Amino acid sequence: MNTHRLAACSALVSSAVSIAVLALPAHASAADGASVPGSAMLAPMAPAPVASWTSSGPTQARATFPDGLTMDVGTPDANQQVVASNVGMDNRGATPGMFRPHMPANSRWLELRTIDGGCRDAGATVCPDRGTVTLTFNKPVRNPVLHVAGLGAFKSGTEPEDYSSTRLRLTGSQPAGATLSGPLAGATNLRAGATGFGADEVSASVSCSEQRLARALAGCGSVRVNGTVTSLTFKADLFAAKAGNFTPDEWIFNVSAEALKPRLDIAKTATPSGRVKAGGRVKAGGRVGYTVRITNPTGVDFPAARATDNLAGVLDDARFNRGSLKATSGTARFSGGAVHWQGAVGAHKAVTLRYSVTVNRVPTGDLYLRNSVTAPGSNCEPATAMSPKCSTLHRVLPPTDKK
Repeated sequence: MNTHRLAACSALVSSAVSIAVLALPAHASAADGASVPGSAMLAPMAPAPVASWTSSGPTQARATFPDGLTMDVGTPDANQQVVASNVGMDNRGATPGMFRPHMPANSRWLELRTIDGGCRDAGATVCPDRGTVTLTFNKPVRNPVLHVAGLGAFKSGTEPEDYSSTRLRLTGSQPAGATLSGPLAGATNLRAGATGFGADEVSASVSCSEQRLARALAGCGSVRVNGTVTSLTFKADLFAAKAGNFTPDEWIFNVSAEALKPRLDIAKTATPSGRVKAGGRVKAGGRVGYTVRITNPTGVDFPAARATDNLAGVLDDARFNRGSLKATSGTARFSGGAVHWQGAVGAHKAVTLRYSVTVNRVPTGDLYLRNSVTAPGSNCEPATAMSPKCSTLHRVLPPTDKK
């Protein structure tokens, strides 16, 4: 592929688009709703993770990430083709700061081509349905962000307005319901709606940073996909600056993504019964029932979860009721002054543990029932074990206390 794409407008050049995909947490980026002319004044940001690419002919390519995530790119229609997998972003005049989060300057990109066959016969400025591009992840990803560069380019011909630009429409996702928003900060000449994105103005420039003789810079920047997905499907439309004057459009595509990781949400409660005073104070001989609910709110299974409920601050004033320990799934046991549980928590599923203690009739400890639960990969890590969702506290009233 000829890399000298910024030659004068008389040179024969194909238009270019580049896209990269990254999984983020929902709070990590926000659409600013408008293009930003440049990126020189934007705060530094860490580069996005980088995938390695392989391609197998004109219809398939794969991006592989260090954590084992893969994304397959499919171009099953004749009007979309995989061309190459070793193009740099500088080929389109792009820089890391144009994307949110930043793409590394040395990242390599997959090149694809949108074919213009039959478009001139339409006699219009839009040639729709120029093939399908599918992105299929082997694991769920949350809120991927599409980064585009070089969107809107020219190919000189008999007419000075003989150039075209690809625009992409989101036509489906798994699970269904994903939408787009953007552009994010740093973008140039880019617009986006809930179901599509493209250059704000079809430009004769292939560069994100040099306008040359064109009316505008190329469309460059980031568009976020909202939702947790395993696949996305796009339809490509080809837009011409002048009715009937279409050209092929080549675009480069790169992926930086992280698999969605499962995380547990723990909620621990204690319910005194029997000999209970106002404010939840437990009299000697009273019973306290404990419930620990372990929820997986993510779309990814947690196959080897575990939790430990430390009762050292309880058993100085109470005894464990061994027959009371129950778990709705997995394995629970009482050992070494703690309740231990391990098992699998499926995506969007929950496990409940229940047990109880009986307060000693004769005071033996500090007269407080305090305990906390911890679980790796949850809101109840050791540093947060004493938070309200992870711990409970009750005062024990000795028999002589009339309060």
